[in-house]
Amino acid sequence: MNRLILLVSMLTSSMISVQSFAKTSMKKVLAAKTNPVCAAQLIELATNTIGLNKHRLLELNSQSKQLHSSFVSGVIEYKDRQSHVVYAATKDIQGQCSVTFQETFTVKSPCILVREEVFKKWQYQGKLNSNTMVFKNQRDTSMSGMLSDASDGSYCLVSRHKNGA
Repeated sequence: MNRLILLVSMLTSSMISVQSFAKTSMKKVLAAKTNPVCAAQLIELATNTIGLNKHRLLELNSQSKQLHSSFVSGVIEYKDRQSHVVYAATKDIQGQCSVTFQETFTVKSPCILVREEVFKKWQYQGKLNSNTMVFKNQRDTSMSGMLSDASDGSYCLVSRHKNGA
C-alpha cells in the first residue's frame, strides 16, 4: 500500500512539474493576440534563445490597446537553474520592428567565478558600481551582459540582453 501511495505521489508531482513548464511557444502565445506586433521577429528570437529547453511564456499586454508593441515574459528551465525572460517588440513610425530579449538568473557562486563560466569570451566594458560589471559579446555585438554580486558575495545575479531587428 505504501508503495502505491509513493508511486501515485511521484506521478502526481511529475505531472504538476510538466504542467508548470509546459511549452508555450511564442507562436502560440502571439496567436491569441489580434494583431501581434513584429510576430515573425519575436518567434525567431524566442526560437533561437529558448532552443529545446522547457519553458513557459505569457503575453503581458494581451488585453491592452497597444498597437505598436508586444511584451512576452516567461521562464526557461535549464539543467542547473531557471531564468526569467522578457521579450519586447516595438514598431517605429516607419513600421520597422525592433525586438529585444532580457534574461536574468542567479548563480550560487561569487561573480568573479561566474564571469569565467558565463562571460569568459565577452569583452569587459566597465563597472556600473562596486558590485556590477558590464560585458559585451564579441561575436554578437547586439548582446550585452551584467554581473552583480549579492550583498554577501555568495550569489551572483546574471543578466543578458540582446537587441535585434
